[in-house]
Amino acid sequence: MKWWAIGILPLVLGVLWLFDGNPFVSQIITPLILMGLVLIWFVKLIAQRMGVGRQ
Repeated sequence: MKWWAIGILPLVLGVLWLFDGNPFVSQIITPLILMGLVLIWFVKLIAQRMGVGRQ
């Protein structure tokens, strides 16, 4: 886990908790956010395995 991931996690959880009562957000926006975060993480993982992004 990087420092930005540790800092972003409570923010994301807070936003999800804040909008939890809204059916539009909970059914549409929340899965999109989660899929986006997983996709970003997956792309970063693949890039690290290929040696991209190593300084």
